[in-house]
Amino acid sequence: MGIRFKKSVKIFKGVKINFSKSGASLSVGGKGHSLNFSSRGVKSTTGIPGTGLSYSNMLSENSFKSNMNRSTSKTNTLHNTKSITEILIKMDENGKVVILGSDGMPIIDEAFIRRIKATPAYQAEKQRLELQRQQILTQMYNESVSEKEKLINIHRMSPIVVGQEEFFKSLQALEPQKYVIPKFTTTVPDINNTKARLEKEAKENVHGNIFKISSLRKKYVEENLQTRYSKELADWEKEREAYIQYHQKIANEENKRYQEIYEEQCQHITGLINGDSEIVVDAINEWLISCEFPMKVNIDYELYLDNNLIFLDIDLPLIEELPETELIRLESGNLREKKKTQLSIKNEYKTLVLSLAVFIASQIFNISPSIHYLAVSGYTQCRDKDGQFNDEYIYSILFSRNQFENRNLEKIDPVEFCMRFENRINLTSTMNLKRIKPYEYDEILKLL
Repeated sequence: MGIRFKKSVKIFKGVKINFSKSGASLSVGGKGHSLNFSSRGVKSTTGIPGTGLSYSNMLSENSFKSNMNRSTSKTNTLHNTKSITEILIKMDENGKVVILGSDGMPIIDEAFIRRIKATPAYQAEKQRLELQRQQILTQMYNESVSEKEKLINIHRMSPIVVGQEEFFKSLQALEPQKYVIPKFTTTVPDINNTKARLEKEAKENVHGNIFKISSLRKKYVEENLQTRYSKELADWEKEREAYIQYHQKIANEENKRYQEIYEEQCQHITGLINGDSEIVVDAINEWLISCEFPMKVNIDYELYLDNNLIFLDIDLPLIEELPETELIRLESGNLREKKKTQLSIKNEYKTLVLSLAVFIASQIFNISPSIHYLAVSGYTQCRDKDGQFNDEYIYSILFSRNQFENRNLEKIDPVEFCMRFENRINLTSTMNLKRIKPYEYDEILKLL
């Protein structure tokens, strides 16, 4: 007879990929970096926005002076070039360069622009901005690929499933923590320090004839030294004893607490090894609460530990939750947002839901070595002919522990791996996961 535990956990936090319909964008250069053209030459200024910090470097001396003089007679509707002493160079995500005046308005004086572009400083800055743009585009593309992989191939986060012997090793390695009494740091009295203090007292308190004062003070020290030192030593011993008694009391209480924790840990691991239902349930619930999935997932389960079996029902993400677009890298290095084909989305969804089955199975197997089999069934919400959403199972798999133990699941193909087990998966050539009837308890018993 099985024990049924209903535990639905809704987890929203995780990795999601969102692409703007208008495409990716980035800003390179502009605020924080400028080129200053003056009669002295061309100066590059790099600043950290918001900090007030900047660094200036003279790129060329006087090389631009004659060009500036020749261009000052030119005017246009946006700028009088005589007033331009600083320009800003900006580059958009497509590599187009725009030259702005210090007021942020575009410069349209063609002659002036040609002279700016002819300077080595401009060419160097354009090259720097292009390099920075390509680095940012590469980072954006790599991050989009990485986020997609995290979403689709969650099985790559699966732990190594360990066998019963590892649980016994953990049990044998356990030992109660011991409270260590902190070292008593008060320094033992030193007779020389006591003598120095008495000599100071003698100077302050012993007075008399100038010819006898030295002998009087010496006598004061000699008469009081042994008594004072013995008292300081006794006070130190008393303080040390009180310190030890205080911390011994704490040690007794803490060691008792540590022993209780040790016994609870031993009981917990022993319960997992032996398949204690209450302990296994607590462990599964703790994992469900702590685990973060890339998308919304609900999990219900039933325990049949007499048969070393657990049934898992997974409320899967909807296929509509997958991103419909992806970033692609063009030969120019630019990025473009591309709409995925329906076949591509279905293929990704197939990988996602079966990868999820492998990940969850590996985690549950790792909770207790008493779990030998997992009947994992996944369902999603599909519209019927009336437009209403209904739950439909799209796979049901009987996982066995022996094919999970000590295996690096990061390297597997989740679809091919799931197909190795007893399963009900109706996958068409067009990557549709058709509706199936999940395994029931009596059917699983016949397969064991």
